[in-house]
Parts: sequence; C-alpha cells; structure tokens
Amino acid sequence: YYGFDDRQLRGIAEARVATAWPRQFLFVGRYVEQKNLPTLVKAYAAYRRMVSDPWGLTCCGDGPDAGVLAGVDGLVNAGFAQPSHLPRVFASHGAFVIASHFEPWGVVIAEAAASGLPVVCTSACGAGIDLVRNYYNGMVVAPGDVEGLSRALLWMHEHAPELPQMGQRGRALA
Repeated sequence: YYGFDDRQLRGIAEARVATAWPRQFLFVGRYVEQKNLPTLVKAYAAYRRMVSDPWGLTCCGDGPDAGVLAGVDGLVNAGFAQPSHLPRVFASHGAFVIASHFEPWGVVIAEAAASGLPVVCTSACGAGIDLVRNYYNGMVVAPGDVEGLSRALLWMHEHAPELPQMGQRGRALA
C-alpha cells in the first residue's frame, strides 16, 4: 500500500524541463475530510488575492467533499484520474499541494516527487517527513494553517525559475 512503481514517472521530469514549466498547482487524492479540502481552497483563494497572475489549481479525485471545490475561481475539479493517467497529469503541472490534517503516509507525495514536482504538504503527512525538505524540494506547513499554506503557494509562484531544480532534488528523495 505504501509503494509505487516509478518506471512510469521517470521521464516526466525531463519532459517537463524541456518545455515551459507549467504554472499550475495540482492536488490528487480522495475528496474526504482528512484531506482538508476547505483549508486547501481557502489558502488557494488567499494566494490568488496576493498575485496579479495566479496559477490555476487542478484537483483530481472523488468523494463526499467534492462540493467544497465548486465555484472556486481558478480551480478545476478534474474528477477521478485512473492511475495509468497520473503520469500525464503530473507532467502538466508545476507543483503538488496537499493540505491533509491526517495522512499516515501519502503515496501520492512520493509519486509527485518522483515525477519531479516540488511538493507543498502539511506536517501531518507521513511521507513529508522523509520526502520534503523546506526550500530544497518543497515546503511543509502546519495542518489547518491557511496563511502558511497560501504563503507556500506564493513562494512557489515567486520562485518558479527554481522549481525544476527543486523537482530534481525531490526525485532523488523519492
């Protein structure tokens, strides 16, 4: 349950670097209470107010909390993505974000890092302890900290030229 096959993800980082780095955030996960979508939505909305040219946010998943994502400017609810489609999803985004307040591990964090995405996660994500280093390959914020999460999104936005190198570092950790 806590592993993944990185063979599908190996070439994504190189392909992403060869083109313009996508200015789009990504969340992948179940739309359930422990993923803390309300905090993600509030932080994303706050981030959008801080910049004149905000990145979009794509959310891939399904579940009872899907309604939280409705009507949010810049947010696309792409619905459930088959595991075989995730490499294409990761390839078209520039940073991964997850706001969970309970996440024993979080395989998707490892998958995002393996695909070369910088990761923004909460300290409640078990994988974040092993796979995310602040300002090295991502950022870790406190669970429920809307302001901290919005500042992390803003940092990614403002440091877009550094994201390819951060993504490379994350691949090694994954």
